Amino acid sequence: MKKEKTNWYDEKLNKLTGDNNFGYIWGINYIDNDEVIECEWFKTRQERNKKYRGINDKARNKNKIKKH
Repeated sequence: MKKEKTNWYDEKLNKLTGDNNFGYIWGINYIDNDEVIECEWFKTRQERNKKYRGINDKARNKNKIKKH
């Protein structure tokens, strides 16, 4: 599954919904087969980026082979 950063205004969701998502404008799209299957929203860019980095760190660690 791919992940990408997104923003409420970049996606023009404010025009579609007529609101600002209660301030939750920084998002992570979860993508499967080139389709967004879920989006997680955050109030700050810092919160979103921290979660995004955490997701990527877990994926990298999962792919590492442990040597004994």
